[in-house]
Amino acid sequence: MNGTDAQKPPETCCGPLRDAVKNERACLCALYASPEIFKAFNINVTDALRLSKRCGVTEDVSSCP
Repeated sequence: MNGTDAQKPPETCCGPLRDAVKNERACLCALYASPEIFKAFNINVTDALRLSKRCGVTEDVSSCP
C-alpha cells in the first residue's frame, strides 16, 4: 500500500458513498454487477471497492443478492 492509499478521501466523497450504501443498495449492487459502467469513469471494481474501504464503509459486494 502506498501513501495515497492510506489517505482518507474527503467527506464530500465518503458521505454520499455511505448514504448510497445505506439507502441505495440495490442500485449499487446493479452497478457492481455491470463493471463496464466503471470504465466510463476510468476505474474498475477493485478501485471502487478500495474507495469504499478508505471511506470506512464495511459492507461489500457480498451483501448483494
